[in-house]
Amino acid sequence: MTRFENSFWEQKGYEELRKVCRQGNDFSREVSSIFNERAKIEQTYAESLTKLAAKAQKTSKDALGTLKSSWESALMEMENEAEIHKTLGNQLHDEVSKQVKAFVETQSKARKTVESLVDKAYKNFSDKLNDALKAKRAAHTKTREAENMFEQVEEARNGKSGKVMSEKEISKMDVKCRKMMDTSLKADREYRDLYEKTEKARLEWEAAMLKFCQTCERLEEERITHLREMFSLYSNMLAAAIPQLQQEEDLENTMNYDRRRAGLETKIHLLSESLEKQKKTRDGITSLFEAYSATPDYCNEEGQQDVATQLIHANAIINSLTASVSKVQCALAQLNGHPAPDGLLQSSLYIPLDQVTRIESVTQDEGDNRSDDEFDDIPESTGICRCRALYEYKAAHSDELDILPGDIITLTAKMDDGWWQGELHNKTGIFPASYVEEIG
Repeated sequence: MTRFENSFWEQKGYEELRKVCRQGNDFSREVSSIFNERAKIEQTYAESLTKLAAKAQKTSKDALGTLKSSWESALMEMENEAEIHKTLGNQLHDEVSKQVKAFVETQSKARKTVESLVDKAYKNFSDKLNDALKAKRAAHTKTREAENMFEQVEEARNGKSGKVMSEKEISKMDVKCRKMMDTSLKADREYRDLYEKTEKARLEWEAAMLKFCQTCERLEEERITHLREMFSLYSNMLAAAIPQLQQEEDLENTMNYDRRRAGLETKIHLLSESLEKQKKTRDGITSLFEAYSATPDYCNEEGQQDVATQLIHANAIINSLTASVSKVQCALAQLNGHPAPDGLLQSSLYIPLDQVTRIESVTQDEGDNRSDDEFDDIPESTGICRCRALYEYKAAHSDELDILPGDIITLTAKMDDGWWQGELHNKTGIFPASYVEEIG
C-alpha cells in the first residue's frame, strides 16, 4: 500500500495533503448534516402522523359496530407507525449524526495540533535558510575584499603598484589587510554556524512533516472505518424499522392463518408446475445432446456447444426452482407446527457434464438463431395469475412495462422489493405491485 509519508514530499506536497484532509473532513461534515436532516424528516413525519391520528380519533365516536373497530385498528396502526418513525429519527440523530459530527471535531483537533508543529518547523527552517543565504553572500563579499587588499599589499611590496610607496604606507596597508582577513574569517564562521543551524532546522521540519503524514494517514483510516460503521448502523436501523420479509413467510405479521396457508400452498403448486415443465424441457435437451454426441457429423461443433449451454442453463433453473419449493415448504411446515421436510434438494447447483465439450465462448446472439422444433410439444409457460392496472405507469428503464388503467397483465413473478413481473402486449417486464390488483 502506498504510504502518505512516501507521497507528499514534492514542492506542494504539504498543501496537497492538507487539502486531502480538509476534503475528507468536509465530506464527513456533510454526511453528518445529511443524517441530521434525515432524522428531522423522520421526526417531522412522526409528529404529523401523531397529530393526524389524534384528529382521526375524534371521528371514531360517530362510528358503530365493526366499522368502529376497523377504524380504531387503522388509528392504532397509524400511531404505531408514528412511533417507529420517531424512534428511527431519534436514533439517526443521536447514534449517527451526532457521532459523526463529534468524530470529525476530534479528528480536526488532532490534525491541527500536528499541523501547527509543521508550520512552526517550516517557518524556523525558512528563516534560518534566509539568514544562511545572507551570511553566505556577506562572507563571499568579505573574502573577495580581503583578497583584493592582499593583492594590493603584495604589489606594493614588489614595486608593481605603479607608484613608489614608503615602508610605513605598506605597513598600514598590511594592517588593514589583516583586519579584512579577520573580518572575512569571522563572516565565514558565521555562515558555517548558520548553515549548521539551517540543516538542523531542515531535519526538524522533515521529522515534523513525517509525523504529520503518519498522523493524517492514521486519521484517514480511522475516518473511513468510522463512516463504514455508521453506514452499516444506518442500514441496520432501516432494516429494523422497515422489514422486507414476504408477508406469507413472516409469521409475526397479522395475516390470517388460513390466508397465509393458502398463499403458501398456492406458491408451492405454482413453483412445482414450473419445476415439472423445466424437467421436461431438460429431458428434451438431453435427448438432443445425446443424439448430437452419437452422430457428430449431424451437427457442427458450434451447435453442440449451444445445446450443451442450454443443458447447463436448464439444470441451473431446476436447481433454483427446487430450492424455492423447499424454502416455501419449510415455511408451510413451520406454520402448521410440523418439522421441516428433509431430502428435498436432489442435486447441487453445479451439474458435472462429462460428455460436454468445454465451451470456450458463447456469443450473445446464439440463442436467437437456435432451432427449437424438437420441443414444440412442450407447453409454453403460463402466468401465475392475472392482474388489472389501477394507475398509469410510464417505464423509466428498458426492463419495465408501460401500463394504463384497465390493462390486464399476465403475472409471471412476484419480487420481494415491491415490483412484479408480467406480460402485456407480447412484452415482458416489471412494474410496481402497488399499481395493480389481482383478478385471478
